[in-house]
Amino acid sequence: PRVAAIYATVDTQKSDFRYVVRAFGYGQEMESWKIACGSLPSFEALEENILFRTFQDAAENEYSVDFTFIDSGGTKTAEVYKWAKEHRSRVMPIKGASNAQRLPINYTRLEKFPNSGKSIKGGLSLAILDTKFFKDLLAEKMQIASGDTGCFNLCRESDVPQAYFDEMRA
Repeated sequence: PRVAAIYATVDTQKSDFRYVVRAFGYGQEMESWKIACGSLPSFEALEENILFRTFQDAAENEYSVDFTFIDSGGTKTAEVYKWAKEHRSRVMPIKGASNAQRLPINYTRLEKFPNSGKSIKGGLSLAILDTKFFKDLLAEKMQIASGDTGCFNLCRESDVPQAYFDEMRA
């Protein structure tokens, strides 16, 4: 199979969660295929539609999401940390860096929940992303012609909501 891993990313909004599930291929080209995207209203819906769901390819092989990265910025930070702690083997909170970083991803250890100061038993890793690096990488991928090695595959473009494209360019 061409699929090395399936990852989900979740953008936390005030009223919902916007998600994308992508399959990534082997090798340095980082070829990927969009499997699903949309918005969900709750953590429970994220569990049902991402964490505990299987996806089928054209040959009816079943795959599940290997790992989920969820935005911890905004108004739901403590809730995101709690949810990530409950699913720590498959979920990691992420946060966009406010300025350029030396590395594309830096990790920090969280020991307490924000606001309450309550201890996070066992701690929790937070990935801080250099958003400019990843936006530049995405822009490069989107310049590769569909079907060429390393391209950013969307499956059926007609099935992709306009909001997906708008957020990719934001």
